[in-house]
Amino acid sequence: MASAAFTINSTAVPQTSGNAVEVTYGSTVSLALSSTVGAVSISWAIVGVSGVSTATPTITPAGTPLGATATFTVCSDPGGGGGTAYGVRCRVTDGAGTISESFGVVGVPATVGVVPMVAGE
Repeated sequence: MASAAFTINSTAVPQTSGNAVEVTYGSTVSLALSSTVGAVSISWAIVGVSGVSTATPTITPAGTPLGATATFTVCSDPGGGGGTAYGVRCRVTDGAGTISESFGVVGVPATVGVVPMVAGE
């Protein structure tokens, strides 16, 4: 069975601390499957955001096989100091049709220093 374990900006998720991977507004987030062994199909999705006004970014897959890596851009600062966060899912299908999934959270900390939670977290 292929693994869906992945990194966000070279940090394995979920982090042992349980914290989200911290980024800055407007930055590019890099996603990478930890191993492509056995992977036939790889897909990425934003499965939750931190607020109803937070737009869901478009993930652009790349790499070999397609989706082994991917990127998306964090929104601009909406003001208010609340931070923003995205829940990311990686889904890998192997040659036998078995699906593996893994999840991570990435975001910009609020002024209180903590990345907000995402819907469904």
